[in-house]
Amino acid sequence: MANSWRDGCLVCGKCTKFCSAQARRFVGSEFTVDQLLENILEDLAFYKGTNGGITFSGGEPLAQPDFIFACANILRAKDVHVAVETSGFWPTDLSEELINTFDLILFDLKHVNKNKFMKTIGKDNKNILLNLKLLLDSAIPIELHITLIPEFNDASSDLVEIANWLKKCSRIPQVKLLPFHRLATAKEKLFNRIYPLANQAPTTEDQLNLAIKTLRDEGIPVII
Repeated sequence: MANSWRDGCLVCGKCTKFCSAQARRFVGSEFTVDQLLENILEDLAFYKGTNGGITFSGGEPLAQPDFIFACANILRAKDVHVAVETSGFWPTDLSEELINTFDLILFDLKHVNKNKFMKTIGKDNKNILLNLKLLLDSAIPIELHITLIPEFNDASSDLVEIANWLKKCSRIPQVKLLPFHRLATAKEKLFNRIYPLANQAPTTEDQLNLAIKTLRDEGIPVII
């Protein structure tokens, strides 16, 4: 006999349909490559008519490289523009295939400072920076995303440090600065975890404009 409902749970999702309080949600679905492509290609005419395409995001999509590459290769064969949004945390030996498979890389850069990264994230960023450098050594289009996190990377000194690192690379990518928000607070109960930035104020327009100016003054192309 099961000791609790968790012990007997088959992850079928049926309970979500009958929960009147909507306290339970079924998050995520499993797809084969063929199943996902069937869904995507239903809108093929739309992609071609609008010059749009597909962006694989996450989580970290390159945590499942074989699946992502298989989907992307089929889509590109059908002339669908394919992008991937990544944190850069993947094995370096994927770099060449990544460059040859995608039309655009959206790279989420958190910081270039090793000590700050380790203290906040709990991991070394050496591999991430190496992967970004390898991508910048190639010709693949890259858009660098930096979310301004209070007391982590939003100070002018942090942005100048990032700019100095980028200026040592083979080319400087376009950068999009994203304001900090507190939407993740809503997930505290879902994951039974405390969101440490719940009391931080969102990025103001003035703060965002200052950050944009700081990077542009350093010669970094910032897109809005």
